Amino acid sequence: MLQRLSADYPEFKDFEFRPGMNLIVAERTQRSQSTDSRNGTGKTSLIEVLHFLLGANAAKHLCSREVFRSMVFSLTLDWSTPGGALEVRRRGGAKRVQIAPPLEGREFHGITGLDDWKSALQRELYPQSLDVEGLSVRNLLSYAIRRERDGGFQDPLKFSTKAIKQTVFSTHLAYLLGLDAKLIDQYRALAEKQSSVTALKQALKGLDLGEVVGDQATIEGRARLLGHEIEQLQGQIAQFQVIPEFERLKNQADELTTEIERLAREDEIDQRNEADIHDSLERERHPSDDYLPTAFQELGVALPREVQRRYDEVEQFHRVIADNRQRFLRDELQETRRRIEQRRRRREECDEERSVILRRLNQGGALQGLQMLQHSLASKEEQLRSLREQTDLLDRIRNIQDEVQRELLELKRRAHDDLRTRDTYISEASHLFTDYARRIYSDSREAFLTIKEGAKNLEIRPHIENDESNGIGNMRMLCFDLVCTVMAHRGGRGPDFLVHDGRLFDGVDQRQVAFGLRLAAEVAEAEGLQYIVPINSDVLDKGREWGFNPDPYLLKPRLTDADESGGLFGFRFD
Repeated sequence: MLQRLSADYPEFKDFEFRPGMNLIVAERTQRSQSTDSRNGTGKTSLIEVLHFLLGANAAKHLCSREVFRSMVFSLTLDWSTPGGALEVRRRGGAKRVQIAPPLEGREFHGITGLDDWKSALQRELYPQSLDVEGLSVRNLLSYAIRRERDGGFQDPLKFSTKAIKQTVFSTHLAYLLGLDAKLIDQYRALAEKQSSVTALKQALKGLDLGEVVGDQATIEGRARLLGHEIEQLQGQIAQFQVIPEFERLKNQADELTTEIERLAREDEIDQRNEADIHDSLERERHPSDDYLPTAFQELGVALPREVQRRYDEVEQFHRVIADNRQRFLRDELQETRRRIEQRRRRREECDEERSVILRRLNQGGALQGLQMLQHSLASKEEQLRSLREQTDLLDRIRNIQDEVQRELLELKRRAHDDLRTRDTYISEASHLFTDYARRIYSDSREAFLTIKEGAKNLEIRPHIENDESNGIGNMRMLCFDLVCTVMAHRGGRGPDFLVHDGRLFDGVDQRQVAFGLRLAAEVAEAEGLQYIVPINSDVLDKGREWGFNPDPYLLKPRLTDADESGGLFGFRFD
């Protein structure tokens, strides 16, 4: 049990706890506003101080604020030492604790780190949890002392609303209820294995493939295509010959091609000229002189006595002109044909020379060409490597998923068989829950607790009819937490205390407040437990009206927000 909570400065409200119910009353004045963000009476802060002294991390903790850095908080609790008690002291924000008297053993010398302190707490408070990998003393304590800051009052099965897998909660609840926590913890281990699939899928997206590839058949098809392209490139590289004067030969081939094209254009012109000359020769081969007599007759009329030459002289002159024209055309035709023939031979020479060069170029290339082929090969080999990595990852994903499914089926079978052998524990827990719920609601609401194996988790369901309402949901949590505490304490698996923030009774009608508080008090007395609850005075007054007498359970001092010094710490802070 918890014995005493204190601090080393006088304003702090020290509390001496006792067995059974402990009511810490907090009075809210009319001046108190719900929108006031400052620390008020300190009910929730008291819960936080307890967690701080029981190994909570210092980071972002209430007691790590600058205003508390010079203060030392203390908690005395029952311990299996000769004196029967142990005091733990911790300065605000510190990552170490001081223990008095020092615990025997290699880890403790009065002052120790949080990990060693948590290990000691686990051995002392939850001794049967040490051989279960998935159990944490801090998580187990979060069921014994629920924290509003973690969302611990949202769901009776969860001590936190943070991103924690359901299998983690089930392992801890299985331990508290006396089930095979090591077996149930395999659900958690399989969930972690399944989460590795997500990590593999993220790795899959990280592969540099240009685009995300889909199913495995598509990947394998692309891999085969790349393999074929790689073989072709490897063959080209093996046959490739580097020609040192590649660029010169290439330029020479281009020049020959240009010359061949030029010769062809000149041939086209001369071939047209040849045809024209040939036509002219054909037309002028037998020139007609029939016009001469007529011409002379007309000249004799038009130019009497001026025409002196004889007709035969003119005729002879005409024939000389015609012969000269024939010779000129024949010479021109012969010259044209000679040029055409020269160009033909030159084209043949250029074409042969170009063919030799092209054959050399086709057999190899410049070093740059080889480098380009090698670069292309390396790129495709890298793509193939990435595809094969992706194939391997997909194989691993499929194998893990198949393995998890097989193991889940086997685990479900084993859990089913184990729960049958532990039916006594399940029946005991179920009867307790039903009994506690009826002591609050009599027989007006159906109430039961079910525990069974699930496909992916241990399924635990505490049910009170119409438990979707806020008030009934809070009483369901009270009954369930009492069941877990009683079952764990009876089996020597857990501590003998349960601490609730008084907000558990907010929104609960007067009758259920009275019956709920009476239930907690009676169970604590009957089971040798300690139940601590900081509670607002107005909520407590509701219980009084329905016959619950809180006076035997009230602790001093009372907390109040009437002035600066009335809260837990004795001062206000933002």
